[in-house]
Amino acid sequence: MDVMVYETQKWLNENYTGKNGYIPLDLSDESEIKGRTGWTTIYALLRAFQIRLGIEKPADSFGPATRAAFNSNFENGIIEQAEDSEEEDDIYAIIQGALWCKGYSTGLGTITRQFKKSVGDAIKLLKRE
Repeated sequence: MDVMVYETQKWLNENYTGKNGYIPLDLSDESEIKGRTGWTTIYALLRAFQIRLGIEKPADSFGPATRAAFNSNFENGIIEQAEDSEEEDDIYAIIQGALWCKGYSTGLGTITRQFKKSVGDAIKLLKRE
């Protein structure tokens, strides 16, 4: 079991269960997905991302509606925050969770809901690889 994947799964359930279109992850001890990255977790991240963007009917795919909603919400893309920034946003937490699920460390021990240098560095490494 990957602890950071499990933290991501717990965060998703805690923050998105009950929201339209989110399907809670089964994190019981008998669950085959607990702490493991797989399509179920990837779909949960994608649905949380779409819900955060304001998409009324989230789905298990990233298509034109998701791209349009992202561009509408973040005209200049997502910008790395200054180290002294206190701004928090679920979009940053979803990015952190996606990185962990793909095996990239953010250098953080928990989801911070911020996009500081350590998260930016993880994205740069992902792009290089």
